[in-house]
Parts: sequence; C-alpha cells; structure tokens
Amino acid sequence: MAAVMEGFTGKFCRTLNLARFSLNSYQKGMQSMKLFHTLRNCRSLHLLPRQHPCVQCAGIPLRLLRCTSSASSSSVVKREMPTDVIQRVESEIQSCPSRLFAIVHLAGQQFKVTPHDLIQIQQHIVADVGERITLRKVLLVGGDNFTLLGRPLLSPEKVRVEATVIEKTKSQKIVVFKMKRRTRYRRYYEKYASLSVLRINSIEVAPKVS
Repeated sequence: MAAVMEGFTGKFCRTLNLARFSLNSYQKGMQSMKLFHTLRNCRSLHLLPRQHPCVQCAGIPLRLLRCTSSASSSSVVKREMPTDVIQRVESEIQSCPSRLFAIVHLAGQQFKVTPHDLIQIQQHIVADVGERITLRKVLLVGGDNFTLLGRPLLSPEKVRVEATVIEKTKSQKIVVFKMKRRTRYRRYYEKYASLSVLRINSIEVAPKVS
C-alpha cells in the first residue's frame, strides 16, 4: 500500500510540475506577444539607457525600443544634398568626358554594362531578333567622377539604357544523370537552355539630377 501511495504521489508531483512548466511557458509567450504588438505598433527608433525606459513602453527591459514620442514626430529624416555636389555632377554629365556604365537587373541576374557591350541571358525574351528594347530595371549609373544609386531602381525619366536583340538561340547539350546506389535508381536526360544575346546601344542620363 505504501509503495502504491509513493507511486501515486510521484505521478501527482510530476503532473503538477508539468502543469507549472506549461503555465510558465504560457506566461512567457503572452509577454513576448505583448512585446511584439508593442514593437509592431511603434514607429520611430530610440536608443534608451537601461535606467530610463520609454514612456509608452515602460516595464519592458529593452535598451532598443521603437515608440512614438513628441521629440521625434517624423520617423524619416530627409537630407538634402549640397548644391555644389549636384552642380558638379550635372556638369560632368553634360560634358560626358568618360564612358558611362550601368548595372541592370535582367532575367533574375545583374549585369554591369557599358555602351557596345554584349551580354547573354539565360532565357528567351519577348522581343524579336533585331528589335530595339529599353532596359527599365537600372540599379546604378556612374562614370569616372560620379555615381547615381537607385533605391532600389533609378527613375526611367533620369536614366535610359537601350539594347538590341542580336540572337535568340539554345545552349549546347546539358546532360543530367542522377543515381542512388543499391536502390536501382537511375535517371538520365538531356536538356538545352534558352539563351538571348543583347548588345547595349546607349546609356543616357538626364542633365538634371535633382
């Protein structure tokens, strides 16, 4: 009888500890959810010391909090470029002493191109052979003394990259062989990748940067 009572007591204690552990984990989960909602609803970024918590997020032991306060009414700070830098870049573009280059996004890849370059992409584009197209996804344009960066793309009104479709063909035969030993698994097939060749005709930048 004593052995039975000891076994019952041990099971009861283990069940009680398990329930206590589940309750603690639930409370921690609820605290993390409250913290998540608080941080999600906050907008601006504040670096606060440990002894001075934020007014809206008081009680959360974090040094890096997102909240809205009267000190920071706008979360985005706009910085204007110096006029002398803009004037020098515009004069450099108008004089065009150097060869321009650009980084374009095409067919899931990025290419650094200059005028009269040939690039090969691994897909058939919609345009026909000999047709002139415009590459709209331009990430960067620059020269010897200046560089224009997009966030993430440059506006088509400021940068224009034109290309001509030279050829649409297929690659050489690609052999794919898969094998799993001791399982009689063998797979063999051949495939050909679609290729398109483009020639970069020109890279034009608007004379006014601002």
